[in-house]
Amino acid sequence: MPELKSPLQRNLYRLMQARGHTMRSLSDAAGLGETAVRDIVVGRSQRPSFKQLDAIAKVLSVTVGDLTDEGHGNDRSEVAESPMGYDRGRSANARSASNSALLDIPLPVSLRAEPVELGRPDLPILGKAAGGRGELVIGADAAPIGWTFRPPQLRGLSDVFAVYATGTSMVPMYRPGQIIIARIDMPLSAGDGIIIEKLNDEAMIKEFVRYCDDGIEVREYQPKERVFTVRSAEIRRVSRIYAALDFR
Repeated sequence: MPELKSPLQRNLYRLMQARGHTMRSLSDAAGLGETAVRDIVVGRSQRPSFKQLDAIAKVLSVTVGDLTDEGHGNDRSEVAESPMGYDRGRSANARSASNSALLDIPLPVSLRAEPVELGRPDLPILGKAAGGRGELVIGADAAPIGWTFRPPQLRGLSDVFAVYATGTSMVPMYRPGQIIIARIDMPLSAGDGIIIEKLNDEAMIKEFVRYCDDGIEVREYQPKERVFTVRSAEIRRVSRIYAALDFR
Protein backbone atom coordinates (compact mmCIF):
# COMPACT_ATOMS: atom_id res chain seq x y z
CA MET A 1 0.00 0.00 0.00
CA PRO A 2 1.45 3.41 -0.94
CA GLU A 3 2.18 6.03 1.72
CA LEU A 4 -0.89 8.27 1.75
CA LYS A 5 0.11 11.68 3.08
CA SER A 6 -2.63 14.01 1.82
CA PRO A 7 -6.45 13.91 2.04
CA LEU A 8 -6.59 13.60 -1.76
CA GLN A 9 -4.35 10.54 -1.74
CA ARG A 10 -6.26 8.90 1.14
CA ASN A 11 -9.72 9.70 -0.20
CA LEU A 12 -8.90 8.62 -3.73
CA TYR A 13 -7.32 5.36 -2.58
CA ARG A 14 -10.24 4.55 -0.21
CA LEU A 15 -12.92 5.28 -2.83
CA MET A 16 -11.04 3.41 -5.53
CA GLN A 17 -10.84 0.32 -3.32
CA ALA A 18 -14.52 0.60 -2.32
CA ARG A 19 -15.61 0.72 -5.96
CA GLY A 20 -13.49 -2.28 -6.92
CA HIS A 21 -11.04 -0.41 -9.16
CA THR A 22 -7.30 -0.75 -9.57
CA MET A 23 -5.24 2.35 -10.28
CA ARG A 24 -4.93 1.26 -13.93
CA SER A 25 -8.63 0.43 -14.39
CA LEU A 26 -9.71 3.72 -12.84
CA SER A 27 -7.37 5.65 -15.15
CA ASP A 28 -8.78 3.78 -18.15
CA ALA A 29 -12.40 4.30 -17.09
CA ALA A 30 -11.77 8.04 -16.61
CA GLY A 31 -10.17 8.32 -20.05
CA LEU A 32 -6.81 9.40 -18.62
CA GLY A 33 -3.27 8.21 -19.19
CA GLU A 34 -2.59 4.74 -17.80
CA THR A 35 -0.47 6.08 -14.89
CA ALA A 36 -2.61 9.15 -14.05
CA VAL A 37 -4.31 7.72 -10.94
CA ARG A 38 -1.12 6.02 -9.74
CA ASP A 39 0.78 9.31 -10.04
CA ILE A 40 -1.79 11.02 -7.79
CA VAL A 41 -1.96 8.21 -5.22
CA VAL A 42 1.81 7.88 -4.80
CA GLY A 43 2.30 11.67 -4.75
CA ARG A 44 4.14 11.99 -8.04
CA SER A 45 1.40 14.30 -9.38
CA GLN A 46 1.03 16.91 -6.62
CA ARG A 47 -1.24 19.35 -8.46
CA PRO A 48 -3.61 17.38 -10.73
CA SER A 49 -5.90 19.50 -12.87
CA PHE A 50 -9.57 19.98 -12.12
CA LYS A 51 -10.33 18.20 -15.40
CA GLN A 52 -8.45 15.10 -14.22
CA LEU A 53 -10.12 15.11 -10.79
CA ASP A 54 -13.56 15.68 -12.31
CA ALA A 55 -13.14 12.71 -14.67
CA ILE A 56 -12.05 10.48 -11.77
CA ALA A 57 -14.88 11.70 -9.53
CA LYS A 58 -17.51 10.91 -12.18
CA VAL A 59 -16.29 7.31 -12.47
CA LEU A 60 -16.40 6.95 -8.67
CA SER A 61 -19.87 8.60 -8.49
CA VAL A 62 -18.63 11.32 -6.12
CA THR A 63 -17.77 15.02 -6.38
CA VAL A 64 -14.33 16.58 -6.68
CA GLY A 65 -14.89 17.83 -3.13
CA ASP A 66 -15.28 14.25 -1.92
CA LEU A 67 -11.83 13.55 -3.34
CA THR A 68 -9.99 16.61 -2.08
CA ASP A 69 -11.71 17.05 1.31
CA GLU A 70 -15.13 17.77 2.74
CA GLY A 71 -16.24 21.37 2.24
CA HIS A 72 -14.35 22.15 -0.97
CA GLY A 73 -17.17 20.98 -3.25
CA ASN A 74 -16.46 21.90 -6.87
CA ASP A 75 -14.51 25.08 -6.10
CA ARG A 76 -12.07 25.09 -9.02
CA SER A 77 -9.87 27.84 -7.59
CA GLU A 78 -9.12 25.98 -4.35
CA VAL A 79 -8.45 22.74 -6.18
CA ALA A 80 -6.10 24.43 -8.61
CA GLU A 81 -4.30 26.79 -6.20
CA SER A 82 -3.98 24.80 -3.01
CA PRO A 83 -0.70 22.86 -2.65
CA MET A 84 -0.41 19.13 -2.15
CA GLY A 85 -2.47 18.97 1.04
CA TYR A 86 -5.67 20.50 -0.40
CA ASP A 87 -6.52 21.37 3.22
CA ARG A 88 -4.84 24.72 3.79
CA GLY A 89 -6.20 26.49 6.88
CA ARG A 90 -8.28 23.56 8.13
CA SER A 91 -7.84 22.34 11.68
CA ALA A 92 -6.79 18.80 12.52
CA ASN A 93 -10.23 18.16 14.01
CA ALA A 94 -11.96 19.34 10.83
CA ARG A 95 -9.75 17.15 8.69
CA SER A 96 -10.35 14.16 10.94
CA ALA A 97 -14.11 14.73 10.88
CA SER A 98 -14.20 15.00 7.09
CA ASN A 99 -12.13 11.84 6.65
CA SER A 100 -14.41 9.98 9.05
CA ALA A 101 -17.42 11.18 7.06
CA LEU A 102 -16.02 9.49 3.98
CA LEU A 103 -16.35 6.16 5.74
CA ASP A 104 -20.12 6.70 5.68
CA ILE A 105 -20.35 7.07 1.90
CA PRO A 106 -22.91 4.42 0.83
CA LEU A 107 -21.63 1.67 -1.42
CA PRO A 108 -23.38 0.92 -4.71
CA VAL A 109 -26.09 -1.74 -4.50
CA SER A 110 -23.87 -4.13 -6.46
CA LEU A 111 -21.24 -4.01 -3.70
CA ARG A 112 -23.83 -4.53 -0.94
CA ALA A 113 -25.56 -7.47 -2.62
CA GLU A 114 -25.61 -10.99 -1.22
CA PRO A 115 -23.02 -13.43 -2.65
CA VAL A 116 -24.14 -15.27 -5.78
CA GLU A 117 -23.37 -18.93 -6.40
CA LEU A 118 -21.73 -19.03 -9.82
CA GLY A 119 -21.68 -22.80 -10.20
CA ARG A 120 -19.24 -24.47 -12.55
CA PRO A 121 -17.92 -22.67 -15.64
CA ASP A 122 -20.15 -23.85 -18.51
CA LEU A 123 -20.30 -20.78 -20.78
CA PRO A 124 -18.26 -21.29 -23.98
CA ILE A 125 -15.54 -18.80 -24.91
CA LEU A 126 -15.40 -18.73 -28.70
CA GLY A 127 -12.50 -16.43 -29.50
CA LYS A 128 -10.31 -13.48 -28.70
CA ALA A 129 -11.83 -10.11 -29.56
CA ALA A 130 -10.06 -6.79 -29.89
CA GLY A 131 -11.57 -3.35 -30.32
CA GLY A 132 -10.28 -3.09 -33.88
CA ARG A 133 -11.60 -4.24 -37.23
CA GLY A 134 -11.16 -7.94 -37.97
CA GLU A 135 -9.17 -8.78 -34.85
CA LEU A 136 -11.56 -11.53 -33.73
CA VAL A 137 -12.14 -14.76 -35.60
CA ILE A 138 -15.30 -16.77 -34.86
CA GLY A 139 -16.04 -19.49 -37.41
CA ALA A 140 -19.61 -20.48 -38.20
CA ASP A 141 -19.01 -23.73 -36.29
CA ALA A 142 -16.34 -22.45 -33.92
CA ALA A 143 -15.36 -24.80 -31.10
CA PRO A 144 -14.88 -23.26 -27.64
CA ILE A 145 -11.33 -22.25 -26.74
CA GLY A 146 -12.28 -22.18 -23.04
CA TRP A 147 -15.11 -21.88 -20.54
CA THR A 148 -16.22 -19.22 -18.05
CA PHE A 149 -18.93 -18.67 -15.44
CA ARG A 150 -22.50 -18.05 -16.56
CA PRO A 151 -24.46 -15.23 -14.85
CA PRO A 152 -27.49 -16.68 -13.00
CA GLN A 153 -29.88 -14.76 -15.29
CA LEU A 154 -28.52 -16.66 -18.32
CA ARG A 155 -28.72 -20.19 -16.97
CA GLY A 156 -30.44 -22.63 -19.28
CA LEU A 157 -29.99 -20.46 -22.39
CA SER A 158 -28.18 -21.87 -25.41
CA ASP A 159 -27.84 -18.65 -27.41
CA VAL A 160 -25.12 -17.17 -25.16
CA PHE A 161 -21.35 -17.15 -25.65
CA ALA A 162 -18.24 -15.24 -24.52
CA VAL A 163 -15.07 -13.82 -26.04
CA TYR A 164 -11.88 -12.30 -24.64
CA ALA A 165 -11.40 -8.55 -25.17
CA THR A 166 -7.79 -7.75 -26.05
CA GLY A 167 -7.77 -4.42 -27.90
CA THR A 168 -8.15 -0.80 -26.84
CA SER A 169 -10.46 0.86 -29.39
CA MET A 170 -13.50 0.47 -27.09
CA VAL A 171 -11.88 1.86 -23.91
CA PRO A 172 -13.48 3.06 -21.62
CA MET A 173 -16.62 1.09 -22.60
CA TYR A 174 -14.72 -2.22 -22.61
CA ARG A 175 -11.15 -2.94 -21.50
CA PRO A 176 -8.50 -5.46 -22.50
CA GLY A 177 -8.58 -8.58 -20.36
CA GLN A 178 -12.33 -8.59 -19.81
CA ILE A 179 -14.54 -11.54 -20.70
CA ILE A 180 -17.39 -10.25 -22.88
CA ILE A 181 -20.68 -12.18 -22.65
CA ALA A 182 -23.21 -11.81 -25.46
CA ARG A 183 -26.62 -13.13 -26.58
CA ILE A 184 -27.31 -13.88 -30.23
CA ASP A 185 -29.92 -11.97 -32.29
CA MET A 186 -31.32 -9.81 -29.47
CA PRO A 187 -33.16 -6.49 -30.07
CA LEU A 188 -30.73 -3.55 -30.14
CA SER A 189 -30.98 -0.02 -28.79
CA ALA A 190 -28.61 2.92 -29.28
CA GLY A 191 -25.69 2.59 -26.87
CA ASP A 192 -25.74 -1.21 -26.65
CA GLY A 193 -22.44 -3.03 -26.93
CA ILE A 194 -22.47 -5.56 -29.76
CA ILE A 195 -20.33 -8.27 -31.35
CA ILE A 196 -20.60 -8.31 -35.15
CA GLU A 197 -19.58 -11.55 -36.84
CA LYS A 198 -18.86 -11.30 -40.55
CA LEU A 199 -19.31 -13.90 -43.28
CA ASN A 200 -15.51 -14.14 -43.63
CA ASP A 201 -15.32 -15.17 -39.93
CA GLU A 202 -13.88 -11.82 -38.83
CA ALA A 203 -15.66 -10.09 -35.96
CA MET A 204 -15.53 -6.91 -33.90
CA ILE A 205 -16.75 -5.43 -30.62
CA LYS A 206 -18.43 -2.05 -31.09
CA GLU A 207 -21.22 0.20 -29.77
CA PHE A 208 -24.50 0.11 -31.69
CA VAL A 209 -25.64 3.50 -33.02
CA ARG A 210 -28.49 2.73 -35.45
CA TYR A 211 -29.65 0.69 -38.40
CA CYS A 212 -29.15 2.36 -41.78
CA ASP A 213 -30.12 1.53 -45.36
CA ASP A 214 -27.06 -0.54 -46.15
CA GLY A 215 -26.11 -1.92 -42.72
CA ILE A 216 -25.40 -0.94 -39.13
CA GLU A 217 -23.77 2.22 -37.86
CA VAL A 218 -21.38 1.58 -34.96
CA ARG A 219 -19.07 3.63 -32.76
CA GLU A 220 -15.54 3.08 -31.48
CA TYR A 221 -13.58 5.30 -29.06
CA GLN A 222 -9.86 4.86 -29.70
CA PRO A 223 -7.51 6.17 -31.04
CA LYS A 224 -10.27 8.77 -31.52
CA GLU A 225 -14.03 8.50 -31.42
CA ARG A 226 -15.67 7.78 -34.76
CA VAL A 227 -18.88 6.32 -36.22
CA PHE A 228 -18.80 4.09 -39.30
CA THR A 229 -21.01 1.61 -41.15
CA VAL A 230 -20.69 -2.18 -41.36
CA ARG A 231 -22.54 -3.31 -44.49
CA SER A 232 -25.38 -5.86 -44.19
CA ALA A 233 -23.86 -7.88 -47.05
CA GLU A 234 -20.81 -8.57 -44.82
CA ILE A 235 -22.67 -9.59 -41.65
CA ARG A 236 -23.42 -13.16 -40.56
CA ARG A 237 -24.96 -12.28 -37.19
CA VAL A 238 -25.03 -9.60 -34.50
CA SER A 239 -25.08 -10.37 -30.77
CA ARG A 240 -25.89 -7.92 -27.99
CA ILE A 241 -23.34 -7.73 -25.18
CA TYR A 242 -24.91 -8.69 -21.87
CA ALA A 243 -21.99 -8.26 -19.48
CA ALA A 244 -18.25 -7.62 -19.21
CA LEU A 245 -16.53 -9.64 -16.49
CA ASP A 246 -13.18 -8.78 -14.95
CA PHE A 247 -11.72 -11.55 -12.76
CA ARG A 248 -8.24 -9.95 -12.42
